[in-house]
Amino acid sequence: MAGKCIGKIKLHTSKEIEKTPVGIGFECLDRELFDPERCYDLLGKTGIKWARCQTGWNRCEKEKGVYTFEWLDSIVDNLLERGVQPWFNVGFGNPIYMSDVPNPTGVGCVPTLYGEEVLNAWKNYIRELARHFKDRIQYFEIWNEANTEHFWHPEFPNGKKYAELVEITGEIIRDEVPGCKISANLAGLLRSLPKEGPKGQEYVEEFASSLKPGTIDILAYHVYLWFPEAASAKNFEYVKQIMRDYGHTNIEYWNGECGHASWYPENYGQFKWKTQGNEHRQAVWQLRRFFLDRDFDAKLTSYFQMVDMWQKAYATTSEVQKKPAGQGILNGITYTPKKSYETISRLATMLSGDLKSTNYDIEPWYPDDPVEMAALQIVQFTRNSMPTYTYWRPTFIEDEKPTLGGLVIKINNRNVPNAITDPVRVDLLTGEVFEIEAKNFKSNIWTFYGLPMAEYPMMICDRRTYEIE
Repeated sequence: MAGKCIGKIKLHTSKEIEKTPVGIGFECLDRELFDPERCYDLLGKTGIKWARCQTGWNRCEKEKGVYTFEWLDSIVDNLLERGVQPWFNVGFGNPIYMSDVPNPTGVGCVPTLYGEEVLNAWKNYIRELARHFKDRIQYFEIWNEANTEHFWHPEFPNGKKYAELVEITGEIIRDEVPGCKISANLAGLLRSLPKEGPKGQEYVEEFASSLKPGTIDILAYHVYLWFPEAASAKNFEYVKQIMRDYGHTNIEYWNGECGHASWYPENYGQFKWKTQGNEHRQAVWQLRRFFLDRDFDAKLTSYFQMVDMWQKAYATTSEVQKKPAGQGILNGITYTPKKSYETISRLATMLSGDLKSTNYDIEPWYPDDPVEMAALQIVQFTRNSMPTYTYWRPTFIEDEKPTLGGLVIKINNRNVPNAITDPVRVDLLTGEVFEIEAKNFKSNIWTFYGLPMAEYPMMICDRRTYEIE
């Protein structure tokens, strides 16, 4: 490919970075599914600023009325010490109050569906949790994927009843933690297919119409699509419009969970690929997902998960997986970094600072294949007022399509503040920075020649935008 390599993007630790929308899943410690002590130092080196933690009612209250938060204190304090801000996903059930739970930890068992005693016990737990962590936690997400049968037991998912749970729980948290932010979360928001049942946008409408405006500050979506681009900005805007129609304005949207595994068990889910995944594909998916969320103007993207959860069997409401898919950025046996650990570290630095979506004039040209040119994904934004342009081929990741050469991109700098004057190309998979063959016509239009077109994001920006070493 054209262009001389001039160095690599300099990365920064979580303590060194002030803000970035890059987060990591630190979930499932309510079920003790991995060893957090082996993760803290490695996480602190990534630059990631956010960690989603599940609070685990079943682990906090093993004896009625007696609350034990030491295990969660350790997690919160270790993360904060390394420059990572925890945010809480508040749930699930508790077998000491609930009869006939389908799993020993009460995963997915909804307290509002088990009678008055259980609901009162839930309220007491929430109040104690909020009081205990009020000086360290400001973001509280209520329940997990309430629109799926995996996490809504013993009834069928119901948007009105989820709204009730959010209102009851959020009111108690706000009483104890003034100024906190309350989030709801739902799976599958960005598409709606008939076979999905309650996952789709019909559920969003049921939830939004039942929820009092002002109850939530954030709506988090979860997306695990094998083809990341299947969730389009148009789908996303439709969800936002539903929320606005029912008075839920001025709320942020977070990608609270997303991921792609480096290893899959046989006949995993509804997709029965011949391949078993690998670290390269996981990293490619991750890069594309984070830049798609940047295009959606999501304020945070949390990648699931810190480490493959292979120490114990993983359970949802009624399903147990002895060895679940390897979603982690660390290997679940050795706790050594995968390729996705490298790429998320790069994302944390490159998406740090002040980010703002833009829509400047940019035109790709690929004479060898107009279909490739038409399909090319382009995401643009400014970082600390400096414009960036990221592009990639939206291929099916399991195919591992080769990189093509010969792409031409024209960028019109008219009315672009801080326009590019010294262009470089950044390879997001490797972090390498390259010079670009370019022509500048009357300082208004840059034309870049011989660009590689890969299955993962490349970025064009000014040399001053990032530190290069």
